[in-house]
Amino acid sequence: MGKKKSIVFITLTTIILVALLFFSFVPFPINAVSKFNSFVGSSQLGMELGGGVETVYYPKGVISKAEYQGLADASKNYRAHKGIYIQNDNFDTQGQITDSFKNSFEQAFRVIQKRFEQKLYTNFSIFRQDDYSILVRVPKTEEGSSALFKYMSADGGIKFTNAENTSQNYINNNDSSLIKSASVFNAGDTGYGVRINLTGAGRERVKKLTEGATQNSTDKKIYLYVGTTELFSVQVTQQLDTSTLQVSGNFRTKEEANTIVSIINLARRQENTFSMSFTTSTMQRFDATMGKYTALILLLTLSAITIAAIVYIFIRYKGLGFVYLLSIVTFILALILCTTFIPTLVITPTSFIAIFFSGLLLTLFSKMSFDRIKEEFKKGKTLHKSIHDAFNKSAILTAEVHGALFVFATLCYAIATGMMQSIGLLFMIGIGLSAAVTLGLNRFYLYLTMPQAKNKIEYCNLRKEVIDIDDED
Repeated sequence: MGKKKSIVFITLTTIILVALLFFSFVPFPINAVSKFNSFVGSSQLGMELGGGVETVYYPKGVISKAEYQGLADASKNYRAHKGIYIQNDNFDTQGQITDSFKNSFEQAFRVIQKRFEQKLYTNFSIFRQDDYSILVRVPKTEEGSSALFKYMSADGGIKFTNAENTSQNYINNNDSSLIKSASVFNAGDTGYGVRINLTGAGRERVKKLTEGATQNSTDKKIYLYVGTTELFSVQVTQQLDTSTLQVSGNFRTKEEANTIVSIINLARRQENTFSMSFTTSTMQRFDATMGKYTALILLLTLSAITIAAIVYIFIRYKGLGFVYLLSIVTFILALILCTTFIPTLVITPTSFIAIFFSGLLLTLFSKMSFDRIKEEFKKGKTLHKSIHDAFNKSAILTAEVHGALFVFATLCYAIATGMMQSIGLLFMIGIGLSAAVTLGLNRFYLYLTMPQAKNKIEYCNLRKEVIDIDDED
């Protein structure tokens, strides 16, 4: 590669890397409504590192100890059950909790659990507390927690209605007769929206509900309910005859829209609805379960190790240090982009081990290639021949080790569930990126930077061995 072409490529590479570094770490406002969050800021932290919010769901007829103590004559209407109090109506003549209450609670718990699973939280917890209350803990996100917990406990089936008669003019849709599916879409400056694909019956229903709507009918709306909980409303200024209903402007974040979508997609079927209503306790925010500054400490530790590796490579290999610097920065940026845009990737303390091991793999095999260049050059080969042969000889072992580890990581990802599956995926990505760097990018960056050196042999910190041979008499 010539000097001029090298300068052009170095400039373009530098601009791209600097731009990605900026977007990775610097948030900034876009307009009055929304802002750009940095890639790192958008990465999902597990509750161990990022904390979260929790609440307790109490079914109708069940109260907490604090609420019990605040009620007059509570002992006449409630009975103690572990740490909660259950209304007398839910006990049979034998003093046992009725089967109907048990079955209703089991169904409600199953559906609420499924709704949270649809949110793609890799790291959340939901379990029974005192048999008949539900404790939910979710990681910290931009979504409003109050609305989240309210929607997730909505009981009943889907109802379409209009503003003229919200109490009677609706249709149950538990057999999917009106809605095919729901999905999230980006609505630009207004945030995010929900797109509902209607069946033929759904299209006719929307057409009927919007009949008579005009530009002046400011109170004409379509409502979508699950039971008595309003999911959203749409103001209409004309009769709608469409198979797709799009609702935008109601959701500031993607998570908020995803909550509505997950509820709609599940509630389309009778088996994913329940009839038990719930109240929630006061929501509690909790810090990272492993300590408030654990994530920062782990990040600084990885940064210190990376800087030490860069310094070592510069000292030992001189100009090849620039190659390693460009490669490790590219590797880090690629990892950041993956953790930002792959929703199932959640960063936990174990994730840092996967990242460290992937980076160590990259460093060791880069060092092996650099050492091979020295060995080939000592044999009297030209510089370019030494580089070519060194990378080719290193490639076999590099590919074998990375391939074996990638298969292992893939098996872990396929077999595991939840958080371990997320770690397996991150390990797969890290190994794949390490292979890409050591097998291709190192050579590219070396040929990119080397033309700018006045003495290319010294740039690679190379020297030929001088062997003295004494003639025998």
